[in-house]
This record gives sequence, C-alpha cells and structure tokens, in this order.
Amino acid sequence: MSTNQVINLSTDTTIEFIPDIDPNEWISQNRFQPNVAGYYLVGVYGWFTIGDSSLNQINIQIQKNNSSVAIFQDENTLNIGLSVGGTRIIYLNGTTDSITFTVYSNSSISQSLQSANGTYFHASLCL
Repeated sequence: MSTNQVINLSTDTTIEFIPDIDPNEWISQNRFQPNVAGYYLVGVYGWFTIGDSSLNQINIQIQKNNSSVAIFQDENTLNIGLSVGGTRIIYLNGTTDSITFTVYSNSSISQSLQSANGTYFHASLCL
C-alpha cells in the first residue's frame, strides 16, 4: 500500500495493494492472478488504527474468485492499533483463478489500514 486506506464501515472493502516484489507480474488492479497452476501459500496481514470502547469486529479476508476462502477476525475495543491476519494454502488453476483481499470493520469511529510495514500480503507457489 502506498498510503493509509480508510475502511468503509460495515461493508467489505477491497484492500488497495500495489506491487512491491512481483517478478512475474501476477499482481494488477488489487488482484493476484498467477499463470502457473498449483497450490499457493497465501498470507495477508493488516494493521488497523485505534479502536473504540464499544464492541466492534474487524476482519481481513482472502477471497478466491470473489468468494471468501479465509477470514481472520478479532475485536478492536482498545484505544491502540491491532494487527490481524494469517495464511492459507489455496489451489489456483493458472488461468481464471485469482485472489483478492478485503477488510471489514463495524467500529463506530473511522478506521484505516496502516501502509507503513503493517499491511501486506505474500503468495508463493508450493513445490
């Protein structure tokens, strides 16, 4: 991410990643779409800004072809930032399958994902 991203409240928001290390050019328009079929180790981590004192859920999801295949969630009720994320092994067919990442918050205050070293994804082909 090049800047912090504001999260739309109570709706899934696509994370606006920009390629950092992408030697095969498989990342474009916030989507990871490899042209080699196989099982990929995919991980995503988000650093959320401060929460509020009311109960609120935050989550980050891995979506394959716009359907959730992994969700990592927590509640952010403290007035500090919070990191949420995890990894999954996902099969991608090398032609039409793609991965996107979404974030969700139902906080009563505006939240954002931090760009500086806190929000990122990785994907690698398992051999």
